Amino acid sequence: MNFPVITQEAKTVMGDMDINKSPGPDGLTFGVIRELFFLDPAWFTELFNDCTRQGVFPDYRKTAKVILTPKDGKCLIEVSAYRPICILPT
Repeated sequence: MNFPVITQEAKTVMGDMDINKSPGPDGLTFGVIRELFFLDPAWFTELFNDCTRQGVFPDYRKTAKVILTPKDGKCLIEVSAYRPICILPT
């Protein structure tokens, strides 16, 4: 990623992202975030660049919900029988 991100790059990325993904732990779907982004792309791009420059992101954006899914054919009392899936905020 080149820094700082310019608004046109952000528009391209936001426009290309798949909106049919499950929401993160915060319940926000990417479709909602994309709609908000396109209300004022320059503001969101500046916000992203400021957060990146300062190294500051809200704690809730750095928290994942971990779901353990069982692997086929494994003894479910063993830790190695599970695959961790991390659900991140959108």
